[in-house]
Amino acid sequence: PARNIKSVVTIHDVIFKTHPQYYPPLQRFIYDQYWKGALRRADAVIAISQSTKDAILQYYKVADSKIHVCYQGIDDVYWQQNFTPYQIRSFAALNLPEEYMLYIGTISQRKNLGNIIQAMSSKNWDIPLVIVGEGKEYKNKISIEISKRKMENRVIWLSNISKHILAVILRNAMMLVYPSMVEGFGLPVLEAAAAGIPVVTSNTSSLPEAGGNGALYVDPLDPDSIAHSIDSLVTDSKLRADLGAKGKLHASNFTSDQLVKPILAIYNQI
Repeated sequence: PARNIKSVVTIHDVIFKTHPQYYPPLQRFIYDQYWKGALRRADAVIAISQSTKDAILQYYKVADSKIHVCYQGIDDVYWQQNFTPYQIRSFAALNLPEEYMLYIGTISQRKNLGNIIQAMSSKNWDIPLVIVGEGKEYKNKISIEISKRKMENRVIWLSNISKHILAVILRNAMMLVYPSMVEGFGLPVLEAAAAGIPVVTSNTSSLPEAGGNGALYVDPLDPDSIAHSIDSLVTDSKLRADLGAKGKLHASNFTSDQLVKPILAIYNQI
């Protein structure tokens, strides 16, 4: 009887196929088998970006018409216009400088913090990088690199930050720096756009979909490209304001109400 139940599968990414260097062989094999079975059995497939859909079509035998692009939304906290006294107090307690750049996300090789540090070391901006995220081996590697370059006073590490406080940190940042090597979508980029904060991100995978015209796009493999775009924003307040406004307009296409309709349509269709 279970075989007659219709199913929809959501695929966030196929990074284990597009960038296999980030996964051990056994993990790649398991994911591949799981994805094959899920794609074969599903009556409809939701891809969270056009980039993810393109990758599914490249690596798996699935009809184009079976795959629907349905974007992810962001938490309502990032749309907040006024912060609560608790949020304001908690943010103040972090004692962050008036101006800072921000990185949000897992501290892993794929997220490319190493090239952000390299980009920063080539410039003398008096603006620190606040890193919000968790990590282990790669975080240690980055910490050593920061020490080697004598940049300890230019980097601030934060972890165990709730989304309610993160929203305030984001709103007060000069920019989000997020030159990830590859993403399934890139929610931090959209969160920054919703907050009206300009973004420096990669010209690869789904990141242009997340950033729209509220971002400057870089080659994530090129620290000079990253440095040049950060420099453009550091030195040009008009550009920052312009990209922030454009980002906010772009993010307005990703409200929960707008995003849920196509998903419901797929479920009703099958």
